[in-house]
Parts: sequence; structure tokens; C-alpha cells
Amino acid sequence: MATPRTFALETYARRSLNYLDRMADETGLPYFNVFWTQPACAAHDWPCYADVRSRQLQGASMVWAMTGREPELRRTWREAILAMQDRGTGLLMRPASAWAQPLVEMGGHALTSTPW
Repeated sequence: MATPRTFALETYARRSLNYLDRMADETGLPYFNVFWTQPACAAHDWPCYADVRSRQLQGASMVWAMTGREPELRRTWREAILAMQDRGTGLLMRPASAWAQPLVEMGGHALTSTPW
């Protein structure tokens, strides 16, 4: 009888650290658009602020719990998301930028309702 192969999820989590640590600009804002060109390039779009950053924060928190290594941008993302929350309503407010209109970001807000 063959011994079943197993895999360690923490190995896969550790392999995602390069992506989590590098797929952001110099301010820590993650990229939404990545183009498979020569050379490869990335660009921001409106989901970068809340949707992508919230997902990256969730992934970074899970990697940290699974591997014991905190991704470099986890705290930056957490602080940025908390700073986007309106003090009165608790809703996530997307800031104005060259690629985004300022408004309540409901999709990203749904992703931030869990403590990290």
C-alpha cells in the first residue's frame, strides 16, 4: 500500500511572502492591475485602496499566523485601512486620486469587518 502524500499549507503560505512584500508602490499601496508585458508593469485603479489592500491584509495576517513571519506591509496596510474609516459612521472612505473618486467603499468595507 502506497503512503499518501501530504503537503504543508505553511509552505505555500511562505511562498506567497515575495508577492505580499513586493506588489505595492513605495507608499505600500498594492497594485490592482498587473500587465504581462516586456518588461512587466503594474498600475493602480480604484480597488487598490480598500478592496485589494483589505484582501492583502487578510492574506498577510494568515501568512503571519501560519508561518510566524509577519509580511513587511501588514502593519502599513492595517494603519492605512483604519485611517480610511470615517469616525462617525465607521465606513471606509476611498480618497480622491488620479484614478479614483472619493466615496464610501462598500466592497472594501465588507472585507474589513474582521479584526486583524
